[in-house]
Amino acid sequence: MPAVSHSSADTRTGEVLLSVADLRLRIGNVYPVDGVSFRIARGETLALLGESGSGKSLTALALLDLLPKGAVIAGGRIDYAGRALQALDPRTRRGLRGRQLAMVFQEPMTSLNPVLSIGYQIGESVRLHQGLRGRALKQRCVELLDVVGIGDAAARLGDYPHQLSGGMKQRVMIAIALAGDPEVLIADEPTTALDVTIQAQILQLLATLQRERGMALLLITHDLGVAAQMADRIAVMYAGQIVEQAPREAFFKAPTHPYTQMLFRAQPDLQQRGHRLAAIPSPGPGQSGVSQALGCRFAARCDRAMPRCTQETPAWYGATEWGARCFLAEHGVTPLETNVGAEPLPLRRSPSETLLSVRDLCVDFKLSRGFARRTASLRAVDGVSFELAAGRTLALVGESGCGKTTVAKAVMRLQRSVSGTIQFDGRDLGQLQGEALRRARAGFQLVFQDPFASLNPRMRIRDMFLEALEVQAIGAGPEDRLARARTLMEQVGLRAEQLDLYPHQFSGGQRQRLCIARALAVEPKLLVCDEPTSALDVSVQAQILNLLRRLQHERGLAYLFISHDLAVVSYLADDVAVMYLGRIVERGPAPQVLANPLHPYTQALMAAVPRPVDARQGAQHGVRGARVVVGDIPSPLARPSGCHFHPRCPRALPECRSDYPQTYHVGAGQSVSCVLYRDSAVSDG
Repeated sequence: MPAVSHSSADTRTGEVLLSVADLRLRIGNVYPVDGVSFRIARGETLALLGESGSGKSLTALALLDLLPKGAVIAGGRIDYAGRALQALDPRTRRGLRGRQLAMVFQEPMTSLNPVLSIGYQIGESVRLHQGLRGRALKQRCVELLDVVGIGDAAARLGDYPHQLSGGMKQRVMIAIALAGDPEVLIADEPTTALDVTIQAQILQLLATLQRERGMALLLITHDLGVAAQMADRIAVMYAGQIVEQAPREAFFKAPTHPYTQMLFRAQPDLQQRGHRLAAIPSPGPGQSGVSQALGCRFAARCDRAMPRCTQETPAWYGATEWGARCFLAEHGVTPLETNVGAEPLPLRRSPSETLLSVRDLCVDFKLSRGFARRTASLRAVDGVSFELAAGRTLALVGESGCGKTTVAKAVMRLQRSVSGTIQFDGRDLGQLQGEALRRARAGFQLVFQDPFASLNPRMRIRDMFLEALEVQAIGAGPEDRLARARTLMEQVGLRAEQLDLYPHQFSGGQRQRLCIARALAVEPKLLVCDEPTSALDVSVQAQILNLLRRLQHERGLAYLFISHDLAVVSYLADDVAVMYLGRIVERGPAPQVLANPLHPYTQALMAAVPRPVDARQGAQHGVRGARVVVGDIPSPLARPSGCHFHPRCPRALPECRSDYPQTYHVGAGQSVSCVLYRDSAVSDG
């Protein structure tokens, strides 16, 4: 992604708009925020970085006086433009909220009212903060939609949230936040649920709005790449405390706190492919609770902890805006070595016999329209072909709506195909029905994106395992099946005694381990993994990726890995197939495709990825010469003629509008469907 221009030095030392000093929040006897201090100047971006449960969002809610029931401010001071907010009466504080201080929440679909039009919801904020009515109110709503980049704004005012894409819903949330012309904007994980291309658009929009309006921006994120892209300064939170704070350049060149360094080492990328990721041990800050006990709160997970770390509480070493809460900071900074202590991985398996072969797969959906129930056909997958060998990983990548999950469901025979063939282990799955299909399904299993939604909340873990084993008639009896369940729990890094627990008693990462163990119970040869790490923190993600790599080496598993996270793909995948609007536009060995993307769409995906490694090396983000793609992926109901990507392609030729390109082989197993390579490659014809 092209680097966002950061604030100038004099802006960073300019007027302080928001100041937080020793903020402490209490819920019962627990202090989820305990002694947090930071400042943000006009035009400056401070990134608040950390895992789930570290207290980032609670800190933001305290600034706006929106704390949940039971949470109270137990100490500290919050100043806005030199005024102590706690000293103001409730009515005055409410007047500041939305006008001087505004917030963009993490999940736009749960923040927008589904039964009210977006025009009404934006207008509600405009009426409250600016007092406009009638034609002036409508004009202001149109202006706000124009500002956030929603085209044909006047016509879109009557749309409802379900009629908008994820990126457009987030833009509406930003428009609502801007309605009061705030001086401080708080963005709580504003891009977490978005594709990488839409994320790039939203981050660029926030940077542009900040530059034009001179706003102070508090950006809450768990993504080091997003922080590298946007921040002037970065503050790292852990277990309710800020453990490190530094200017962006210094932070990425020489992170000080062991927690920060371990976050860097847990990042998957091409450079880490030959090593086991340095995952941070569990439990995380949100799993063990936060108290005021002596000692460093990170000591139990720290690979450099000393006896002193459990006996004394570390002070803050350094200046207010550049320092760390760690005894090691007394003696200077230890340089970050990405692979220090990382265990080398076994050599990857050489390609063997094909386990899964998909040829010319097409999948249609029948849609009903209107009161007459007229049906229309939507082609979600259009002629997809690929092969996957045992012990290998093929990644299907692309934006939401491109057809990745539909391909996975078709492979699993959970979705009927209209044409094409799917062969697994030498058998044509399309010819299998009933009992034969049920038996064949033991060879391929699905790991879903949301582990909590895919586990029955009313069943104990032992019953889930026993049910799967019994359905496939695996095991000599109940005792043998229970023994197998205990073994599976240990293989995925859990304890056998946890079989008696329910899903809600596990953390997010543990639940994903349970889903993987349940899939392994029937001894499959293929795992279809649908975004298995997208909802996890980077530290938990590293644990799951290490687990997948180990299981693949031990069992010879093949993975069909569906993801939009190219960092994860670059670490895990052997081969990559890039999908766009139902078709594969580029494929080949993962290191080759990701290091030298050929299709303009693949280049745009790579350009949109913010990379912390680039920030450490002082490099620009993205692929040289590539531009971040604009707009959303079109609906399959209105598929563009010719090359489906041409309306968004910066290099489109006139012929791209009329003819879909052939597939061209460019050597070393890499192929691309783009006319730009017709003169330097061999065509499929």
